[in-house]
Amino acid sequence: MVIRVCGLMLGAAATAMIARLLQPEKFGEYSFVLAVMTILSMPLAFGLRQTLVREIAYARAHAGTGHSRQIWTWALHRAIWATGVFAVALAVWIAWGINDTDLQWHMALGLGIYVLLPAPKLLSGVLHGMGHTVQSQFPEHVLRPVLTIVVLASVWIASDPAALSVSAALLIFSLALVADAALSVALLKRGSDFRFWPQIQGQAKTTRSRDLTISTLSFGAIASVQLINNNLDIVMLGILSTDAQVGLYNAAAVLSTIAVFGLGAVNTVIMPQIAKLHAEGNSAELQATITKAARIITVFGIGGAAITWVFGRHLLILIFDSSYEGAFWALVILTFGQLANACFGPVALILNMTGHQTLTLIGVSTSVLVNAALNLALVPRYGMEGAAVATAVSLVIWNGLLAVALKRRTGYSSSIL
Repeated sequence: MVIRVCGLMLGAAATAMIARLLQPEKFGEYSFVLAVMTILSMPLAFGLRQTLVREIAYARAHAGTGHSRQIWTWALHRAIWATGVFAVALAVWIAWGINDTDLQWHMALGLGIYVLLPAPKLLSGVLHGMGHTVQSQFPEHVLRPVLTIVVLASVWIASDPAALSVSAALLIFSLALVADAALSVALLKRGSDFRFWPQIQGQAKTTRSRDLTISTLSFGAIASVQLINNNLDIVMLGILSTDAQVGLYNAAAVLSTIAVFGLGAVNTVIMPQIAKLHAEGNSAELQATITKAARIITVFGIGGAAITWVFGRHLLILIFDSSYEGAFWALVILTFGQLANACFGPVALILNMTGHQTLTLIGVSTSVLVNAALNLALVPRYGMEGAAVATAVSLVIWNGLLAVALKRRTGYSSSIL
């Protein structure tokens, strides 16, 4: 919880500094490049990370240290090959598919970010699956924003604040990713006897490659749909509206996550626990863990939403500046959706960690179709407020579908009762 609070505040501070230095139009382009690269890269990184967490937790339940090393080696090989292939395809598109010179250069920098993004995710997945929950979160939620703030503050002090360009902001993001991965490696080597390269040749292979590939593809597909759902509003605003609207909306989206702070923190803690309890067949303790988690998440969700609704306008001005005040109503709408997301509890996580990731995929796929249709209908007329409505409705739909599927398939309930 402490790391999540620090991460929330530090992340908001870093985003606010970038927003102030770039101003809405350039901040919108910066957000657009990151959104595109995240959508393209995270399915692989997320899929492999989820597989690592679940399979290493399963191995812990059965004292399978050697199996954990096999899983890591398998994931590393898949990450290198897949990232390399898609990076080449992306480079071709940037070189010949983009006519705007400035955007082409910014997307080229984004390509470097695309190559770097999987490494921190995979390393944190190993730490997380081995039960090092705090260490797995520290690089992303503390080191990365702190480093970003330090570099941005140096730029702010040493030069004209308006001198920060989109290119410089993207390079700073890349530097933070490298530092994240480096610290994860250090923590993993220090906190366990885990070896990155097995000394015995036979340990480098696993007989479950097909099963692991299917799980990774399923998790990757879920990540793809969720990322599309989470970033579709920004991308469609960038296409159907102005860069300034994108910048304002992104500020609102960042603040709306206060309502799901508890969800992210609790999910991080219980993820390996749910997988381990499921592998042990301990249903009673598993349901008790879910219920406790749901209650904590709901309390934090209600408190976060209340803060956003009451003080949202002041927070936008305080954290960003007065030019972002126009994002208030989008913030209010997005917070309704995030509160619903919190009140449904860790429903997707439970399905994923108990081997029912296909049901998660069906639920989120349905919601993204609704989100796309609502964005097309509402953004041209209502701008960022229309995008906020589309996102909020899609969050309610996919959580509701998953809650019903969880109860019917497993008998578990993700509610507070």
